[in-house]
Amino acid sequence: MFLLVVTIKLPRASNLKLVIDEIKNIVYKDEVKNVYEVELYPRRHFIFRMIFGLLYLLYFCVCFGVIIWCLYKLEYPPLSYFLLIMFTSLIAFAGTRIRKRSRELHITEEKETFFRVIIDIFAIPVVRLGKWLSARWKKINIVAVIFVFLIDTPFLMFVEFLEQWRYFLKERKEDIR
Repeated sequence: MFLLVVTIKLPRASNLKLVIDEIKNIVYKDEVKNVYEVELYPRRHFIFRMIFGLLYLLYFCVCFGVIIWCLYKLEYPPLSYFLLIMFTSLIAFAGTRIRKRSRELHITEEKETFFRVIIDIFAIPVVRLGKWLSARWKKINIVAVIFVFLIDTPFLMFVEFLEQWRYFLKERKEDIR
């Protein structure tokens, strides 16, 4: 979770100008209408959806099979396989939600890098499992409360502390100039 939060990039300076321009357009309602492009993915044929679904299922099984095999080689007890995969997937899902929130004010496009694609290949099954578990745990409130109280709240407090510390150091740095 720490690595996910630390790797969140702040918007570029050019993004600030774009945000200000968009706010001005909304507030002052210029006569010029802006055209926004929305990328729609083409609807796939039933056969392709079946093939891609089966490939994704195979990919999902291979991904978790590799994780379980690594845990087996490290001589983890079998119950730990389940717990480690469950908590890792929940943390990965929470991290992606935090990352998504940080992207809300980004107007500029983020470039797809080779490294990012490789990480996505291995992360998607883990995050999807975390999303599925999170949706199931909403129905079992006591488990969610315990999870939030024991793991999420202390971590969020730690992240908030680090963020405030960074702002404090930034202020001190500005005082020097």
